[in-house]
Amino acid sequence: ITTNAKVRDYFINEAGAISVRWINFGVDGWRLDVANEIEDEFWRAFRTKVKEANPEAYIVGEYWGNAAKWLDGTMWDSTMNYLFRAAVQNFFAGLDDDGKDSQTTVNEFDSALYAIASDYPEPSYSTALNLLGSHDTWRFIDRCGGDWTKLRAAVIFQMTYTGAPMIYYGAENGMSQWPGAKKDPGDRAAMEWENYSNPKHEEINELYRKLIRIRLSHNALRSPHIRTIYRHDADKVYGYARRSTDEAVIVIINNSFIFILL
Repeated sequence: ITTNAKVRDYFINEAGAISVRWINFGVDGWRLDVANEIEDEFWRAFRTKVKEANPEAYIVGEYWGNAAKWLDGTMWDSTMNYLFRAAVQNFFAGLDDDGKDSQTTVNEFDSALYAIASDYPEPSYSTALNLLGSHDTWRFIDRCGGDWTKLRAAVIFQMTYTGAPMIYYGAENGMSQWPGAKKDPGDRAAMEWENYSNPKHEEINELYRKLIRIRLSHNALRSPHIRTIYRHDADKVYGYARRSTDEAVIVIINNSFIFILL
């Protein structure tokens, strides 16, 4: 349908076309739903129009697989990083979307991240929407089997790794699936505003606040530069370094339940 002249005019060509109407209104960019199902040529024309209105506008496409073909600089700026989510869920939660054991080792986790980084241009990888959950997935705490230690470790990783952390509503409070509901719509329940059923509500909320403050106060945590510096399968410890022109930050993640002396 996007090859239809009237559709293209409405979105791209005519005065006040959708592609630029909201950019001119002041929004910062576009998140493109099921963007892989639209012709590449449409996205090229869409991008040209958006960037003419605002060269800094952010165009991010939804795709669950490898999005490299759309990240050549002519279509999307980056993607919803579902590959990141899969790697994080396998390593920290140890369960796949079907609830089956998918636990990976430290080296397997690092290899999964490296594979994504190797396929994506650095500007796209360092601005990818790194999510733990969305309206199409299980809530992350449920994939952790209600284990708050696993959730905390995953959140710390998400907020200190390269990319743009995406927080699905309620995740900042440790919100879980609606009891007894299927994945969808159980993952789209009403927002948990108060601590009426979740004893970790305030604790998880404060963890997010603290990590956001740390991220904003360190240039290294918002730079594209990252390097793995430590991997130990037996101890389940993973370390990486972030750096900017003025500082370096080292992050060590212990994915076990025991104290580890490095």
